[in-house]
Amino acid sequence: MTLRAATVTSSLPATIEHDPTGLFTGTPGTAPSLPGAPTSVPTPSPTPPLRMLTPADNGTTITVPVGAVLLTPFGANPGSPAHAASSDPAVLGPLGSPPPVGPEEFRAWKPGSALLTIAGSCSKGITANPSCAPFSLHVVVQ
Repeated sequence: MTLRAATVTSSLPATIEHDPTGLFTGTPGTAPSLPGAPTSVPTPSPTPPLRMLTPADNGTTITVPVGAVLLTPFGANPGSPAHAASSDPAVLGPLGSPPPVGPEEFRAWKPGSALLTIAGSCSKGITANPSCAPFSLHVVVQ
């Protein structure tokens, strides 16, 4: 099978942005040409940043804008109930339910501050892995 990338991507817009309410693939200020569709849509605001946290962020303070998404460096380990938690979910809250294992996402909902923590917990005495250590991060949302 031959894949012709130019053919497959030729109908995509030059820029694809992620709008706060979902994927936005049109020109800002225009609407899709579907029967009954509105004739204009609001110009999307800039995409909030996605910040991938690392173990090096442990014990630090960061400042993020409202709307930013933080991706934890790790989440619950196999056999461990340790999930990330926010001291103030109204300021910094989870996006959906935490996965059984792996990183979790938190959104900065409104100005304020919160402490993001992950209790250190690994199964069977594994301690060399950085994800086994407790993690805490002070987040200031502006």
